[in-house]
Amino acid sequence: MNSYTGLTRLAFKLFKISISILFLAWLAKFRFIPGGDNLFRLASAGVALSLILPLNNLNIKANTLNPNLRYMIILNCCALIILYLGMMVKVSHLVDDPFVKDILLDIIGIPLMLIAILYSFTHYKDLLHTSELIKTYIVQFIALPWLLFLFSYLFYLIYSLTLIRAIMDEAS
Repeated sequence: MNSYTGLTRLAFKLFKISISILFLAWLAKFRFIPGGDNLFRLASAGVALSLILPLNNLNIKANTLNPNLRYMIILNCCALIILYLGMMVKVSHLVDDPFVKDILLDIIGIPLMLIAILYSFTHYKDLLHTSELIKTYIVQFIALPWLLFLFSYLFYLIYSLTLIRAIMDEAS
């Protein structure tokens, strides 16, 4: 097993463990169980780390990748890292200042997400002519993290509505 596949497997195992912890964190947050914030921080850090490892793999395989695909992977991984860390700051009450909570996710993350999506859609033809290994790599480290982030954002919306309803019930 060379270092490329070893790092890839390690990163994907870390990603799978982190999404399991993230799911437990959301369950804890929905039930207002103490410790949900810490689980959320741990899972978000694990997902971010699992996205940093593939960037290291790009240096190993840089000469075999199409430059557009390499830039697409770098842009998507960086966008996802910022979005997950922004979600962690916003959801886990790491910071009390609302402006600081919003700056990472809403001001930096969302525009970067749009840029990454637009770049990916403009260069999808490069992906069609690559090897199965690169296609698997794209699915594991771009498609699955984006899907997880969208579900996490949906859970954040549901959590916000649950929190508002709990506050309204307590006030009345």
